[in-house]
Amino acid sequence: MSLTVAVPGITGRLGGPVADQLLERGHRIRALARDPEAPAVAALQARGATVVRGDFDDAASLREWLAGADVALVMSTPHHGIGTEAETRHAIAQIDAAREAGVGYVVYSSSAGADRPTHVPFMESKRVVEERLRSLPLASAVVAPVYCMDNVRFPWNLEPLRTGRVVRGLPPDRPLQQVAMADLAGFCAIAIERGETFTGTRWEIASDVLTGEEEAQTMTRALGRPIGYVGVPPAQAGGMAPFFQFLNDEGFAADIKRLREEYPEVGWLTFEAWARSQDWDSVLGARPVR
Repeated sequence: MSLTVAVPGITGRLGGPVADQLLERGHRIRALARDPEAPAVAALQARGATVVRGDFDDAASLREWLAGADVALVMSTPHHGIGTEAETRHAIAQIDAAREAGVGYVVYSSSAGADRPTHVPFMESKRVVEERLRSLPLASAVVAPVYCMDNVRFPWNLEPLRTGRVVRGLPPDRPLQQVAMADLAGFCAIAIERGETFTGTRWEIASDVLTGEEEAQTMTRALGRPIGYVGVPPAQAGGMAPFFQFLNDEGFAADIKRLREEYPEVGWLTFEAWARSQDWDSVLGARPVR
C-alpha cells in the first residue's frame, strides 16, 4: 500500500536517505525544508516529493507539512549549536503537530540507551521525548541507533585521521557497537511501512561491534596507509565526556543477531564494508599524513 510520509531533515544524514528509500518503494513524500532551493531538496522534488518550507519552531509550517500524511518520521538534533533543550522541544512539536493533523502513526528516531537514565545530555533529551510519546494515545515506534559509523566523517574525527589516528574516549580493547546511516535509514523505512506490526515497539539498531584497535586496523586497510588508535580517558573528551563515560561503563546492547536474521533486506554493513565503500580521497582531501 502506498503511503504519504512526512519526512523532516531531508538535507541531513537520515532524512534524505529515508526519503530516497521510500520514494523508490512507491510512497509519497512530504518533506520539510528550511531552504527549498538546496540541491538535495531540488533532487527530491524532481522525483515527485512535495516540499514545504518551514522549521520546527514554526507551528504553522509543521501543520502544513503534516497535512494529509499517513505516517510521520520525527527527529531532531542537539548539534550545530541547537542544544538539548531545543532538541526536545523540536521533537515534541513535531509529535504534537502530528496528532493535531490526524497522522495515524509516528516513527521517532531516538538513541540507543535513551529508554533509561544515563546522565548523557543528548540521550536524556531523547528520553524526555520517548516518555512524552508513550504517554499519548498515538500509534508509534521508536528506532534507536547506537554509535554511527559515519561519525568518522565528522570534522573533529577527520582531522586526527588525516594524521594517521583514530582518537576516541575509550580504551583500545573496549568493544563499541556501531551502525551505518544507510542501515539506519533502511530500518526506519521498514518501520514506517509496517506500522501494523511495529506500533508499540522500540528497536535498538546496530550492525557491527568492534574495538578501537580493530577499527584502526580496518581503516588501515581501507585507506592503504597506517592508522593507529589513540584512546583518551573519557574525562578528557570535552563535551562528549559523559557519552564516552557511558560507553566505557555500560555501552550499548543491541541484538545484532536478531536484526540480521529478521530484517536481512536492510543489508547490515560491517564496519569493514562501510569503510571500503567510502571515497576517502574526497573525504580527507589532499592533505598528507604526517
